[in-house]
Amino acid sequence: MRQYEPTAFGSMDGYVMGPSLTLSDLSLTTGGPNTISGALNPTVPASINLSVKGSAWAPLFDHIAPTAPTALGGSFYLSVQPYISADGPNVLSSKPIDLLWTSGNCSSGNFTSGDFSAILTPSRPTNQPLTADVEAGAVQYSDPFSSAWRRTFRVCQTASISIPMPGGSTQNFNLLNTQTTSLPTATVKPLLSAVQNPKINGADLFTAGTINGTAVTLSWDPPAIGTPFGYAVAIMSPTTSPVGTSLVGTLPVGTLPVGTPQGTIIGTVGTFPVGTSPGGTLPVGTPPGGTIIGGIGTVGFFSTTLLSTAKTSITVPPNLLSSGKTYLFVITSAVDGRANMETSPRRSSLPTANAQLISAPITIQ
Repeated sequence: MRQYEPTAFGSMDGYVMGPSLTLSDLSLTTGGPNTISGALNPTVPASINLSVKGSAWAPLFDHIAPTAPTALGGSFYLSVQPYISADGPNVLSSKPIDLLWTSGNCSSGNFTSGDFSAILTPSRPTNQPLTADVEAGAVQYSDPFSSAWRRTFRVCQTASISIPMPGGSTQNFNLLNTQTTSLPTATVKPLLSAVQNPKINGADLFTAGTINGTAVTLSWDPPAIGTPFGYAVAIMSPTTSPVGTSLVGTLPVGTLPVGTPQGTIIGTVGTFPVGTSPGGTLPVGTPPGGTIIGGIGTVGFFSTTLLSTAKTSITVPPNLLSSGKTYLFVITSAVDGRANMETSPRRSSLPTANAQLISAPITIQ
């Protein structure tokens, strides 16, 4: 059990860990009530001199979409990874425990796992975009965990873009710039930006157009910031979502009560109309703010294929594209302290970083 206390990191609101309680060797009764009690332990003092060059993130969302995206918010976290040694490899399934964090929630859209759901999943940050420098000085927090466990510092910036869909509607996408490092000893700055000058068969990828035939080559220039170990290209096409499809991820706690009809969306633009209820209810036990369940017949762009390369161009296998369909291409550049795209793409160590851009709709004729 952990208690978090509100604080301010310069211009950003956030929380630091305070008193906590860890209980081990619990005796629990299956299928019956269990009473767990104990007093929170005093804080274990720790501190960090926190400086984040927020102004360096401000231009990173320029030229990453067909139109200028709207910056939604930024967030940063100092965390501990249980049972992961400081010099150990990254473990994708390891869930960090935050020791200090700002008011936001950001998915990493992890490159090496092929998870690009972040572009469909609102991070719903509550802080303003990270565009101003954060000079918080010495920040005090509690860290009662083993000194052998790894400490990390991650930064996430999110922007939203609305893309036209066939039929006249639009769909919102979130684009991320994320990074995770060991604990900083100097001012934190961006490790990576998105690729530059993306093209499709030599034409601007940010301009909607039609291509004759399925022979498609995507190309780009390397990022202005950082040296990627590789790039991923997600190919997205309009798909009719069956009931049970998680279209836009999980809403914050308290916005979607248990029992809410499937397809009920609260304030989401470009997916379902607010209040749509195609039928059915969420299972009993679904956490408040549970996963949105896709409505019958809802059409949206979904990722159908993920390609990766260490080079600055990629030729799409022609069997992945179909005449008469419209596609979006999401290019993600990735930095990793250990991965090698051609020999060990699944190996991973700190630092890591991802930066995304999205194309205009491209129709194959």
